[in-house]
Amino acid sequence: MAAACAEYVQADHLIYLTDVQGVLDGDKILHAVACDEIGELVQRKIVSGGMVLKLEAAKRAIEGGVRGVHIVGGTIPDGLLAAVHAAESSAPVFRSEIPGTRVMREPIPVVASAAFSAA
Repeated sequence: MAAACAEYVQADHLIYLTDVQGVLDGDKILHAVACDEIGELVQRKIVSGGMVLKLEAAKRAIEGGVRGVHIVGGTIPDGLLAAVHAAESSAPVFRSEIPGTRVMREPIPVVASAAFSAA
């Protein structure tokens, strides 16, 4: 429903608050997930239950014109605020600065990914 509303009102960003820290692979938070990776995450059973629905809705929202989707744990102190600031900023934001998971149209290029892990 949130994704459909975001698309309908032509929102720039959609932020999901959830009861987990973001999209998890075991105990590790996936800081970014590209739309074309969602099917594999489901097929390999890395994500399940409600997170599958959130990721599929995030993909639909992005395909419908929403520029960015973020899945953030609702119990993270200032998590929502950090996601809102990242959404409003035009500067590149490194993954360590934002809690949770960004769902993106395209995967992060390998060069940028290496820069993120060095940070």
